[in-house]
Amino acid sequence: SILLSIIFTTGFITSLNIIRSGEKEIMELPKMQTNDKENSTENLTNSNLKILIMGDSIGYGIGDEENLGIGKRYQDLMNTENQTKLEITNISVPGYESDDLGVLIKSQENQSIIAEADLIIISIGGNDLNRLKYTDELTMSISFKETVKKYKENIETIINEIRTVNTDSQLAFIGLYD
Repeated sequence: SILLSIIFTTGFITSLNIIRSGEKEIMELPKMQTNDKENSTENLTNSNLKILIMGDSIGYGIGDEENLGIGKRYQDLMNTENQTKLEITNISVPGYESDDLGVLIKSQENQSIIAEADLIIISIGGNDLNRLKYTDELTMSISFKETVKKYKENIETIINEIRTVNTDSQLAFIGLYD
């Protein structure tokens, strides 16, 4: 359990550096406010923290051997560290690709959920890569590059849409590919 928490936390932090190509940065994540008293982690103790999970089957919790999913695992991790009350909403849909998530977050209901979230955890991208169509190594390379390019565009659109609705939430990406 401790090892799992360390792995989760390490992956959580590492995944914030999600999209880089060589030495050139393709996309920069929006900067988070860290000195704002409302968003201070000190004020989260003994308060409510609204967490939104969105993405594909990983975000939904499929494949978790203990049937906990990201939300429950994060809740357990937070409960051991402080008395923050977590309100977790999961709008993940198994099988979704990044373009599907881009459509999902534009619904009025989901826009309201996004607007209220303090932390948004996004797990998307595996299905984008799983659906590569190729016949040999050359077409695989071309298909992979096209898929990654489209994926990056979709992620940028998703981030921009989230930031249009909620400029203050923290964003965390989990399970992304290099």
